[in-house]
Amino acid sequence: MAIGMDAGTAAPQSEAPRPLAGLFVVARRVLICFAIVSAALAVVKIAGALALHHIMAGGFVPDGLLDGVDFVSLLLAVTYLALFIASIVMVCRFTFRAMKNLRLAGEQTDMSPGWAVGWYFIPIASLFMPYLGMSEIWTRSRKRAGVQGRGAHLGWWWATFVGGSILGNIATRLVGWTGDAEIGAIIASFWIDAVTFTVLAVSAMLLKRVMAEVTTAQDAQPD
Repeated sequence: MAIGMDAGTAAPQSEAPRPLAGLFVVARRVLICFAIVSAALAVVKIAGALALHHIMAGGFVPDGLLDGVDFVSLLLAVTYLALFIASIVMVCRFTFRAMKNLRLAGEQTDMSPGWAVGWYFIPIASLFMPYLGMSEIWTRSRKRAGVQGRGAHLGWWWATFVGGSILGNIATRLVGWTGDAEIGAIIASFWIDAVTFTVLAVSAMLLKRVMAEVTTAQDAQPD
């Protein structure tokens, strides 16, 4: 049975599959930058949590320290948001092209190129359907290239992405959108944020590996 309300028929052969290398090069750079900024945010959140812990214990913290942490955190957060949006764009473009390439090569895919992207934006279904789409792309591409091997990192990529997203939502709810909360809740949100950004950095690196393997498999195929 086809996934994504599509019959899964192969596309007409009037169009040839396109190399993924160009898209991947840009996506790889964006994902690496995203991972670096995410890791930096995790460090800043840990520093903020430790500073607040110190204050609650009656310790002295220089007046400008927390302001500095807030400023760096805001600067990184803006950069993070820009990179997150760029990552979405590049991953969607890559996913669409990779699935379309399979169809143009004659593969009877379960998910259409449009739905492979569309599922990312549909509530509830976005928790598992995008993984099925990427898994199909990875599996079919490597099979066509004659590459053997298991893809445990596929599952870890999606688990870290979903887990990080859930943790981020929890951290936001602890302090609210205004950040007007008790210091204990703020400290807890800082620690959760630190874990969130660390997990999302790992997720970005795992996704980069998945996309690299798909690119190698598809671009190795003859036209």
